[in-house]
Amino acid sequence: MRSRFLIFALFSFFSSFSGPWLAKSSQSHIKLNSKHFTRFYQLYKVGEYQQAIDELLSIAKDNRIEAERNYLIGLCLKSLQRHDEAVVFFKRSISQGYRNVDLFYEYAQSLYAINELRLAKKAFQITYDKGYKTDVSLYYIAYISELLEDKESVKKNYLKIIKDDRSTVDMKQLAYFKLGELIYENIKDKLYVQNYIEDYVSPLLRRSIELDDDSTLSEEVRAKYDEILLKHGMHPLLLMNGKMLSRKNTTLTFTQDIAFDSNVNQESDSPTQTNENTGDSSLIMNSELFLSKRFLGFRRFVFSPEIRVRNENYLNDNNPAVFQNDGYTIAPALRGAYEFNWNKKISSLLYEYEYTYTARDKNAVGKKDFFGATETYILGLRYRFIPQGETTIKIKLRELKSFSELISGSTRSLYLDQMYIRSNGHVIIGMMQADLYRPNEEFYATDSLFLRADYLIPRLVWNMDLNLNISLNLLDTKAQSETRGVEKTFSFGAKMLKRIKQHWRVGVFGDFMRNMSKDDANYSFSKLYMGAEVRYSF
Repeated sequence: MRSRFLIFALFSFFSSFSGPWLAKSSQSHIKLNSKHFTRFYQLYKVGEYQQAIDELLSIAKDNRIEAERNYLIGLCLKSLQRHDEAVVFFKRSISQGYRNVDLFYEYAQSLYAINELRLAKKAFQITYDKGYKTDVSLYYIAYISELLEDKESVKKNYLKIIKDDRSTVDMKQLAYFKLGELIYENIKDKLYVQNYIEDYVSPLLRRSIELDDDSTLSEEVRAKYDEILLKHGMHPLLLMNGKMLSRKNTTLTFTQDIAFDSNVNQESDSPTQTNENTGDSSLIMNSELFLSKRFLGFRRFVFSPEIRVRNENYLNDNNPAVFQNDGYTIAPALRGAYEFNWNKKISSLLYEYEYTYTARDKNAVGKKDFFGATETYILGLRYRFIPQGETTIKIKLRELKSFSELISGSTRSLYLDQMYIRSNGHVIIGMMQADLYRPNEEFYATDSLFLRADYLIPRLVWNMDLNLNISLNLLDTKAQSETRGVEKTFSFGAKMLKRIKQHWRVGVFGDFMRNMSKDDANYSFSKLYMGAEVRYSF
């Protein structure tokens, strides 16, 4: 019963915009007492319906205007939700021969509101036959038929909405949805119900979503689609181990940011090397394109090839040590997972391959050429050791080929992260990575331990997401330890992104970094890195 009145309220809201216009369209036919009718329209337009009724009743009786007067009083009473009284005046207007285009539609709505369903259905049929609000009228007929348990009439009228070229996209979307629900209710207890769902229900619900993927109704349709297919173990995104994948299997984003670096470091190929600081600042323009596509195999295997292309341009062209960092990176990768159950919990065996090619203006001559290339082989496990979030463990082998043979070599890494989702929706992520870097020249070898914690607050305020992070890197310089010791890099950062509709993200970020080294002159530094970002998701 509640949903029936919600539907009536929805359509009444939209039809209320047409009421004053339709009434006003007949004003030219009134010859007598025009002052009273002018006053009526002024009151009606601002929603003073009772005063508008009083104004109409103050007009002397005149057979030439009685039918229209009864129609207008009916409109006012309907707007006041006094539908039983409105029906009386609409019926009088009809019997007096009034033929305004929306009369039967308004009459039908009031009949529906007072539960005179059969009479309302007939009035909506007349409205449809007259060609007025055809899709809404058909929907009312279908919905009333559903309440009257006339299933054939329900199906017939939803199909009419779908096939009628006059139907709006909104009404067609609703009709596909309701038709899918109706068919499911009729077949859900049948033998081989999966076949019926696959052939009839699922296509109707998918078509409803496709008509307007961004509408509010599409969210409800998706929820129903998921509910039905999950109940019968048919959802295309449901894996054999019970894991439910996200709907989005293709990701394409472009990110543009402009940043300020207060103390630019000379970039190195090695992630475990502390880079020397230039002591100079610069604005930086960063552009990045990312594409990823997901494929499934036998509901067990998940493959996600991806590619990331990034370009960096340092705007300080006075210091060669700064602008020699100008460059670009091309980084394709293949990420795979075998989904299984371990101790009755969802588990993923991870196997990944990453390749990164980097070109830079290393000679500060305005030409970007080969700087380094890496291949990384990864084997890992994702498992929920605690109910609040997943744990990921990875072993990595990274092979570096640098423009300098001295620092070409390999890195062996152990990676661990733990997600913890709080009851309020906030997310804590802890991460640790230990690296053993062994280049061709032993002098440059290092061991490092990197620790980081992130605190994510989705939709903090005004549809903005906040990410706070803190990290510590300990670098054992081994052969250089007499002069450099164990270097410690501490950083704290924050990033806030605002969601704008579905595709856009805009935000600001800032990071403070402090490195402490025994070789204070060459390797100790502090820096502030901050900027603004715009991201578009296709």
